Amino acid sequence: MKTQSLQQGLLVTNNPFSRPLLRSRSFLVVILALSVLILFSAFVFCNFWSRMSSSTATGLFILLYLGVGGQWIRAFRRYRQIYELYLTGAISEVSVGSPMEIVLNVAEKSMVDGLLFGTLAMLAFLTVLVHFLQAGGATFTGGLR
Repeated sequence: MKTQSLQQGLLVTNNPFSRPLLRSRSFLVVILALSVLILFSAFVFCNFWSRMSSSTATGLFILLYLGVGGQWIRAFRRYRQIYELYLTGAISEVSVGSPMEIVLNVAEKSMVDGLLFGTLAMLAFLTVLVHFLQAGGATFTGGLR
């Protein structure tokens, strides 16, 4: 089995946990999707605030920023925990194809999938909401007025 070497205290590997988060292409794609969600939600709130009841607007705000934001905060904390294992040398050697490499790859892919699909689901929800709010002067208060 090939063993990957240490370079400046970090493993040289394809695993994104061995380097800073912004150097991982998969996380950059997810961060781009989150940026689109933030811009689109700002558009929805600016253009359709008056067509939503205050409780609906507040609920949507909480869903977006505490639900999706909380998911991102938890993911960053988990990433940081694994990254610190690399920094401290607790993970000092990972062989290609080893169980440790497989576990780290599964963790990375699970984290990326969870963040990406959570963000895309919220974008889809907002798209449906915008379509509903644009249709025939409907207001979103739990029913049509």
